[in-house]
Amino acid sequence: MNQQKRSSCVNEVSGREAAYGEVLDEELCCDLAGKFARESARRTEAKEIGSIRDNYEAIVFIRARSLSVVLRNETNQAQGDFLRKLGRWIGDYASCCIHGEEGCYNWTLSGHTVSKELLSALAEEYVRDRHGLMQFLEDVFKRWRKIDQPGSLWRVKSVTQQHLGKPKVVAQYLENIGAASKCTNKSHSESLRARIRQYCSRDRRSALVRQLASVYGYSPKRILLELQECGAIPKKLSPASRREWISKIKRYLCGKHHKARVTKTD
Repeated sequence: MNQQKRSSCVNEVSGREAAYGEVLDEELCCDLAGKFARESARRTEAKEIGSIRDNYEAIVFIRARSLSVVLRNETNQAQGDFLRKLGRWIGDYASCCIHGEEGCYNWTLSGHTVSKELLSALAEEYVRDRHGLMQFLEDVFKRWRKIDQPGSLWRVKSVTQQHLGKPKVVAQYLENIGAASKCTNKSHSESLRARIRQYCSRDRRSALVRQLASVYGYSPKRILLELQECGAIPKKLSPASRREWISKIKRYLCGKHHKARVTKTD
C-alpha cells in the first residue's frame, strides 16, 4: 500500500471513530451533564463541580448499559407523569437512606432491578438539588425519546458511522432495518445516498477537527497541517484555499458543543 492510500485509510478510520464518538456522546448526553452540573453548582454555591458532573454522567451512562428498555417503555407515557412517578421513587429511596433503611427493600423500576451506583447518584443529587436533577432528567428523556424513534437522524448517523460499506450498501441496510423509509424511486435513493456521503465526509472531517482541538489543544493552523498529513485534504493548497480551509476549521470548532483548549501552537 503506497503512502497516499495508507494516509487515506488512516483518515477514514480516525474520522469514523471521531464521528461515532460524537454520536455516542449525544446519546450519553455529555453536553447536558456538563450544562446542568455547572448550573446546579452555581445555584447551590457548591465548592466544586466535579462530583456533580460525575453523578449526572453516571445516571445517563448506567441507563445506556442497563435501563434502556425500562426508560423506552416508560417514556411512552406522558413525560410529566413519568417524571412525577420517578421523583417520588427517588425521594422514597433518599428518605430510606437517611433512616438507614435502604437495605430493607428491593429497589426496582418497572420490575427491573436498579444498580446501587445509579441509586446513589440519583439520591445524592435529589437531596442536594432536587429541581436541578429533575430538570436534567426531563431534558435527557426528551432527547432519548427523540433519538429512539425508528427513523431518527441520530439512528441514521449511528449506523452510517459504524458501517464499512459504500453509500449504496449503507442505504440498503438502513432501509432493511427500518432506520430509513423505503425509497420508492431513483430520486429518493439518490437523496439518501447523498446524505450518507455527507455523513461519511463532512461529519467525519469535522469530528476529527474537534478531536484534534479538544484532545491535543491544536490551533486551526496546526489542525490544517495534521489533516494534510493524514490525507484528509490536499497537501498543496493555494494561499486562498489555505485561508478558506482555516475558516472552515474554525466553523467546525463552533459546532457540537465544542469546548477546545486551543493553543497558539502552529
